[in-house]
Amino acid sequence: MKTAARLSTLALALSACSQGALPSLPSEQSVPTPTLLEVAELEGALSAGDWTNLSVRVLDQFDEPMAGQVVTAQVQVPEGERPGLVPGLGNTCRTGVAGERCAIALRSEGPVGRYTVALSTGALPAVERSVEVVANRARARLELGRDGAEAFFFANGQPDSLRFRDPVRLGAGGEPTELRLRLIDAFENPIEAQVTAEVAGGLGGGARRPDAGAPDASEESPGDAGDALAADAGTPDAAPESQGDGDKVLVSLGADCDEPSERRAEADTDARGRLRLCLAGGEVMGLAQVAIRVA
Repeated sequence: MKTAARLSTLALALSACSQGALPSLPSEQSVPTPTLLEVAELEGALSAGDWTNLSVRVLDQFDEPMAGQVVTAQVQVPEGERPGLVPGLGNTCRTGVAGERCAIALRSEGPVGRYTVALSTGALPAVERSVEVVANRARARLELGRDGAEAFFFANGQPDSLRFRDPVRLGAGGEPTELRLRLIDAFENPIEAQVTAEVAGGLGGGARRPDAGAPDASEESPGDAGDALAADAGTPDAAPESQGDGDKVLVSLGADCDEPSERRAEADTDARGRLRLCLAGGEVMGLAQVAIRVA
């Protein structure tokens, strides 16, 4: 009898416990799962030698940012080629505690071109972004050279070393002298730009070339008919001075050395950053400057 009463009490207790609803277990669809790797687009091209950041975040199936997600970047480099773009501070980053974006820093090693960066996290497919590296115009250098002479370089903020060299000697009415120009950046990437050459005025009085009996330009006597030219990197506001009795120097710019006929010429560098500056002596002997400017 007592045993039956105990069984009845136990059954009632179990029945009372089973009447309450059990909490539902979370389904797979409600657990946040990395679903999308979002990469911000870069604004414009990257200049050679500069840095940029790829900003990324990871979203779940509800389009909510996820915290603590590690993103890895890999720059694709063709076999046998030197990397032109590299992760500058490590190739991974981790999203913030509230799912904030993280950034992977990329550094240009100098070579220009278009590079592909693959970003991945977890089991998600990799996302590719293209980064274009172009010549660094802010670090442009102008190279001047001529046959049989050392080449000179000019760059913004550096002294004009050509001012302290012997001037180029031109024979009045003689054959033109050719100078080779090359516009490059600090990594020797060619820069396409417009170049202007302008006779910026005399450095002193000049005498008109006599109509007859002029000494040969090859003579070394102080009174020969050779004009002297001090090539100068110039300043943008250098204005040509009027030569009332004629021109000392005439110039031309182009792919070939055309006959110089003007005091001012302009032309664009080619795809290799090259251009030819041709100089010829005019009717007046003396010193003159040619200002070379790059737009």
